Amino acid sequence: LYRRFLGQERKSTGRMAFVGSMSAGMLQRSVPSRCTTTAKSQICMASSNADNHQAQPSRRHLLQSMAILATGLALTPTSPLPASAAAIQDVSKAKTLIKSYGLAEPQVPSGFTLVADPILDNQYVLYFVHPSGWLLQEEVSLAVDRPRLESARPKSKCLVKASDFRKAEEVGVFVFSDIDYKGKKVKDLDWSEDIARNVVTAGATDLKLRKRQAVNGDRDYFEIGFTTITDAAYAFERRAVLTAEVFDGKLFVCVAQANTSRFVKGMGEKLQASVSSFQVAKILKT
Repeated sequence: LYRRFLGQERKSTGRMAFVGSMSAGMLQRSVPSRCTTTAKSQICMASSNADNHQAQPSRRHLLQSMAILATGLALTPTSPLPASAAAIQDVSKAKTLIKSYGLAEPQVPSGFTLVADPILDNQYVLYFVHPSGWLLQEEVSLAVDRPRLESARPKSKCLVKASDFRKAEEVGVFVFSDIDYKGKKVKDLDWSEDIARNVVTAGATDLKLRKRQAVNGDRDYFEIGFTTITDAAYAFERRAVLTAEVFDGKLFVCVAQANTSRFVKGMGEKLQASVSSFQVAKILKT
């Protein structure tokens, strides 16, 4: 790019000033100029009466200008925007939000953080607890083609997820909204193909049901095992705890997972606590 820029500059007379337009501001050289405007930037051709010899811009200035232009392009309106209000990852603030909808204040165990999230255009609110210190992510839509990433994602939509990337541990809530589940019950669904298969990484193998139990006769909880294989051909045995609920014609699934080696050494109990705390409710408009 530097050589191409110099080659174009040699065909002109006088100096060149490069202006990179951004949404936050503008970098420019203050010289009398004759400007050609493009959609993303302005390139100004300047002439000097003091001298008419060819002058080349410094390499440092050129690279800085190109970096600024690239930053400006990255901040265009194609950036992702969530459709609902942002999730709250704070015990006090999340409790306040939950109570404002007329819901009972949830209990938060020691060492856990509460997440409350208005979802699906603020039609519903969901909440759950997760081990403190985990990073929160919300699902957003990107206006770019990501075939490789999409192939590794579950078919359902992950609304919100908290995770510890260093240890490959996470808890997240998924929704299945493309199918009408009105009149259906979780116990009538295929736990493997209808639920579990769609909330673990695509391509997971050896999916097995290890335990299924109903708590207070209200909701079924599943403990499953599976194996994930990375692009580098490394295989990891994983365990997950999940629960599902059909609500307002949509299937919501809360799933928490970790590597088997950590799951059996105590992490499984924490993940079970996270999944057991999951609740979803409809926001009534007033």
